[in-house]
Parts: sequence; structure tokens; C-alpha cells
Amino acid sequence: MQSKYADNNEYLSRKIITLSKYDLYAKDKINKLISQSYMNLSSSNFSQGYIYGWGLLSRYSIGTYDTALALEAIEKANYKIEKYLGAYYQLKNRASLKSNNNHWGWVAGQEDSIYVSSKIYKTINANVGAYAWITNSQNQNGSFGNGLLDTIGVVLYLELDETKLNKALQYIVSSQNITGHWDNDPYFTSLCLETLYSKGMK
Repeated sequence: MQSKYADNNEYLSRKIITLSKYDLYAKDKINKLISQSYMNLSSSNFSQGYIYGWGLLSRYSIGTYDTALALEAIEKANYKIEKYLGAYYQLKNRASLKSNNNHWGWVAGQEDSIYVSSKIYKTINANVGAYAWITNSQNQNGSFGNGLLDTIGVVLYLELDETKLNKALQYIVSSQNITGHWDNDPYFTSLCLETLYSKGMK
């Protein structure tokens, strides 16, 4: 993983999160991530700049999910957060980064994504009432939103009461196919395993 080239900020952030989890060297990758952010142009030194967010690539406009993931990477690497407060503010308050319903989606100004919104609520440390529109919308089968990915986001990032959590976990478990995968997709499978493990299920 150390030597694998990260060709976008999402992948770079995920590398930093994983390396930091196992106390492996990631400073060079963090420096690269910071250098590819949107920052206060009054500073010529990126180590001193005031950061407003990240896009998928350095030349892309600020994206909600890319910014949240980058902030998680920096936090997991135990970097001081003072100069990143602009990015937190942008996520929370910038209308142009939000969906049509004043929540968050994969693309700003379009429909909500429960997965992305859950991630943002976690990043900005929102209180339970702020995301009640999500936690009160659980489907009969235990899922949230459009199915597996949205349910994963809710379980991973938001606080649920025990009844709703157990229903959501059961939905995830019941979605596993006979070969042990989810949706025959390695990424979905890893997310499901991470989610279940985070709640003590092995």
C-alpha cells in the first residue's frame, strides 16, 4: 500500500486512514493531500495555509464527500486541525455544497444521498436532532434510503437507538449472498465487514 500510487484525493485519503490505523508512515501522503487542497492564497506555503476543502483532483471544485474524507484522514493521522476549520465551516454552511433539500449528495445542488449526508453529519459532529430526518426514515426491512450503501452510512456514522441499529445490522447480514460477498463487489463487501465489525459483530 505504501508504494501504490494514489491518482485522486479520495484514494489518497483512504490510504492515509488505513496507514494511520496501523501506525505506519503517512506524512508524505498527508503533505501531498494538503498541497492538493483549496487554501487561502495569501499564503505561499501550504504548511501555513488556511484550507477550505478538497475536490476529487486538485483542479476540481470542492466536493463534500472528498472534503469529509480528507478531514477524516488528517484527523486519523493526528494532525492539528486549526488550519482546517475553514473546511469544516464550508461543509456545514456553504449552500452551494448542499443538495436541493439543504442536505448533502454526491453532486452539489442535486438530490440527497443518505450515505453522504451521514458522513458529513459525522464529520461536523452534528447533534442527533440534525439528522433525525434520516434516523426516523428506516424502511420496514431495516434498511435506510435506497438500500445497502445508505444503510452502511447510517450505521457507521450516526447514532441509532438499539432497536433501529439491530434492524439495520440484520438487514446488512441478510443481504450477504451465499458466497459470502455483498453484491458480488469487493468494495461493498469490505464496507459491510467494516460496519459489522465496528458494532461488535464478527
